[in-house]
Amino acid sequence: MEEKFRARAMHLLPEICTLISAGILAVGILESKIEVESITAFPETPSGATLNMTFFVVIMAVIATVMYLLVKHGMEKIFRAIIRVAVVLVLFTLLNWYLAALFVIVRITGEFADWINIVAALALTVALSYAINWTKGPIQLASVTSLGAMLGTFLGASIPTLTTIILLLGLAGYDILAVFKGPIGKIAEKTELENLSGATLTFGDLTVGLGDLVFYSMLASHTMLSFGLIPYASASIGIIVGTFLGFKMLEKRSTFPGLPLSLICGLGFMLITVFLQRTFLL
Repeated sequence: MEEKFRARAMHLLPEICTLISAGILAVGILESKIEVESITAFPETPSGATLNMTFFVVIMAVIATVMYLLVKHGMEKIFRAIIRVAVVLVLFTLLNWYLAALFVIVRITGEFADWINIVAALALTVALSYAINWTKGPIQLASVTSLGAMLGTFLGASIPTLTTIILLLGLAGYDILAVFKGPIGKIAEKTELENLSGATLTFGDLTVGLGDLVFYSMLASHTMLSFGLIPYASASIGIIVGTFLGFKMLEKRSTFPGLPLSLICGLGFMLITVFLQRTFLL
């Protein structure tokens, strides 16, 4: 008989590592003063932010649906190949960007720096891709959480605050539908999630999605970049509290959406802290 899942503090290690990494990366962005362009298509107004959220959620829904159809029709190998290729491309792009910021901080510039950047990004991409797809344990944990933190921090730096808040709330709602009624839950029924290296991370007897780690770090890093250290710490604590509550729900279910409780708690803690700071310090 399979042992029943019990939520423990150790299960929070991937989330804690991701949040700490996101904070460090956000500080690096602040120190480098690198120019970060917004990647949103619509203006930073309530209606524009809602359209931005809708755009992102629709893209995620389409991707998840395509992945489910591949699994449903017995093309899981193609599914895994797509994930691996996507991981390589995302890693190389992000590492180029972060190394450029690092070189600004240490004042390495010029054509020579560009070549170092490309070579270092390529070497790290190979190493991290191998660790994510073909290792287990602490090495895979460090690699997947690094990828989640890098992608989430990039999003946190390049998406304005109102859109970030509305997007994360929209993603929390979509995650509920996707897990209980949509493609994510159906993928979980058709295949073993722990075999989807690059899209998931298995830690002990728990499997978490890379997307969860990305959006946790997006919230934490955006908070650091926009509001400072104390709100970042508060948002991170909220994410951890919400994540553990989600793990407790897993004691009664085989799957549970990782975003709603974590993001709502994280956003709530962050907004309360920012409000208190501005109320009592101004």
